[in-house]
Amino acid sequence: MARKFFGTDGVRGQVGKHPMTVDFSLRLASAAARVLAPEGFRSPTVTCLTVPAGKKGGEVNDAMKARGFTISAGYGSLKDTTIRIGHMGDHDVAELWALQWVDAVLAAAQRDPGRSLRWPQVARLHPAARVASRDPLLAALLPGDLVRLGRAFARVTPWSFLRHDCAVGRWSVEGIEAGAAAWMDDGMFSRWTMQAFPFLEDEVVFGAEAFVDVVEGGFAFRPFLTGMETEKQDNTVFFADEAGTFVASLNGFATANDDSLESLLTLAVQLMNDEMPDAELQAGEPYAITIAGVEGLAADLSGTLFGGPVLGQALVARPTAGHVLNGFALGNTAGGDEVWIDGGRVLFATLLDSIRFFPIAAPTVAAGATAEAGATVAPPAANSPCPIATDASYAFTQANAVRVGGGAFGGPGRAAAYLDTLLGPAGQAVAYERIGSEPFGDTILDAYRLSYEGISQPAVIYVDEYVFETLYAPVGFTCSIAFPLAAP
Repeated sequence: MARKFFGTDGVRGQVGKHPMTVDFSLRLASAAARVLAPEGFRSPTVTCLTVPAGKKGGEVNDAMKARGFTISAGYGSLKDTTIRIGHMGDHDVAELWALQWVDAVLAAAQRDPGRSLRWPQVARLHPAARVASRDPLLAALLPGDLVRLGRAFARVTPWSFLRHDCAVGRWSVEGIEAGAAAWMDDGMFSRWTMQAFPFLEDEVVFGAEAFVDVVEGGFAFRPFLTGMETEKQDNTVFFADEAGTFVASLNGFATANDDSLESLLTLAVQLMNDEMPDAELQAGEPYAITIAGVEGLAADLSGTLFGGPVLGQALVARPTAGHVLNGFALGNTAGGDEVWIDGGRVLFATLLDSIRFFPIAAPTVAAGATAEAGATVAPPAANSPCPIATDASYAFTQANAVRVGGGAFGGPGRAAAYLDTLLGPAGQAVAYERIGSEPFGDTILDAYRLSYEGISQPAVIYVDEYVFETLYAPVGFTCSIAFPLAAP
């Protein structure tokens, strides 16, 4: 008799072929059922669905089992009216290689803290690059097209391939013996392999000097572009390489307008032509782009700048109502189009992949005017039970952390009391989780990920439990009551 284990390929089929993610479960449920938990209270590991009228959870469970699927009925009083679907086996091999790459980069930096790693050196630490170094054709992709090389490497090293190599002793995984790998299926093997690593976003966020915050622009980026001249001015960051072949800019701002992304993109290209010397740029057809989980719009650029030929990309995105990000990158193609296609385009894509958003101070609405439709603007401090920060960097940067005090024993409880008081800008309940801690100067900061219904991307704030200062709600948040904390 063939063995079947819950969450294994014996139940689900090939791992990753139909990944049982939260999103997949919710889309599947919308066809014939209703999700029991409201948005903001749903589990990342299981989805509970109400069964159609006239059916019972046990009946649905039995019918699915007869078809080779394992789900579960509900608990207690919900047993007959609900079913539960587990989310398992959704690890991407590309994430495994990315985590190993981050580990290698951090280890290299720790071995020689005074040495700056340039991009070609960083790129060659990726597992895909080490394999590519033995093939002249693949080696030609480095360092400019590491993104494409990494994705290709993930496609040719599926979990079945890695599990087999572990089972025969060609590849080792901490905590998994060869015999265990042979016994496991691909889904179980992927989960056991990945549990040895922290979440990728946590490892990146807590790397030394991992992000540069552009507080006035409501975004942050990872400064991996070594050899680049970087200049930050208020809500804008400019990049340019020493050879004069690549320039880029990112700009975030608050606005009360609700113009379409198409209009904003057209305006952005027009401003480039108006404000950049001798610019004659044409934009192609716009296409969808995703930045930090936010849907945006982009267009390819071609034309001339400073009398020379260029190719590039312009983009816009709206992380939240009242917050816009636009940007562009251009490559001087006098030496050939590959300067942009194989170089600048990849650099810009990698920069965009590192972006994260956080709330931005809303624009002031003039007397008699109204805020844009759907905007969730925090109320002024006079109408709030607690004071709201006027400094947009408050809580979102390590240098301007929330200082609740209390020390090692009292601090955690005081941090929880502060966080429990916060609400979203329209009074939404705030969910939070601690994602790590790190030294900063002569103190230690805890980082928390905050989310509420309607936020496009969770916000990360920093809390100091060893120093106390007057408490405020961060920009983009309000609170339910006055903060129940005084100086310890």
